[in-house]
Formats: sequence, C-alpha cells, structure tokens
Amino acid sequence: MVRKTVSADAVVYFRIFNPIISVTNVENSRYSTQLLAATTLRNILGTKTLQEILSDLENISHSMQVHLDEGTDTWGVKVESVQLEPTPERPSTAISYGALGGRYLTTGI
Repeated sequence: MVRKTVSADAVVYFRIFNPIISVTNVENSRYSTQLLAATTLRNILGTKTLQEILSDLENISHSMQVHLDEGTDTWGVKVESVQLEPTPERPSTAISYGALGGRYLTTGI
C-alpha cells in the first residue's frame, strides 16, 4: 500500500452558548476548539482512502461536527457546522480533479 499525504481545509462554525463555562472550564475556548478540530480532522481522514475522502466529504464533515460538538460541550461551545475541502498538493491534481467534474483522476502523485 502506498501512503500519500492529503491536505484539507476545514472551516468550523461555532458559538459560545455559555460564557461562564467557556471562561472557567478552558483557558482559551477558541484556540482549544481549533486544536481539537485539527486533531479530529487528522483522526477521521487518517482512516479513509483518498477516494473515500473525495467522494464522502459531506458525511465526513457531519461526523467531524458531531465529534467536535461533543468534545466542546463542556467548554460552553456549540459547533454549528463544519465545511471540509481537500486541497491537492500539486496544481495539476487540482486541474485534473476539476476537469472531471469532481471525480478524481490520479496524475502520478
């Protein structure tokens, strides 16, 4: 099995639902949420193949949102949604991906 590096951008939308808890239970709720999001993204994508990632972004985003919301609840943070988009390492990969209307074409990476 050949392992490749996949980069992804994730945008996490969250709000503070309990400001008292967000100050008393965690030192910096924004930064802690950011670190948890990065860890969760790595953990979820690490179990998937490239094809699974590209074909199932919506479910991966939802799964990430559920995990983050559960993890940040005790911090007084509500994760509303997560938007996930893979970022190909090489421009030729992005061009090939776009030219196929969202279907991924292996270009020797």
